[in-house]
Amino acid sequence: MEEDAEGDSTLGSIPLELLSEILLFIPTQELYPSCFLVSKYFHKAIELDVAWQRRCEQELELVAREDESLSWKHAYRGTRFFLL
Repeated sequence: MEEDAEGDSTLGSIPLELLSEILLFIPTQELYPSCFLVSKYFHKAIELDVAWQRRCEQELELVAREDESLSWKHAYRGTRFFLL
């Protein structure tokens, strides 16, 4: 089986945005550190801002950030911390 530049055999052929969508089915608390350790490609997919926007919408019902200069990941983490 051939490996791509990221070291993945078939996962590298899945578009980053699609992989990010698939990873939305994994609860956020299970992403760390497990999925980060799979590959750099998984790490990139998890870090996409649009994925964090979807997590904010789905899990926190947050559709807008108070501070637009913050990434959706930071908005998620800040809101999640506040809710706990």
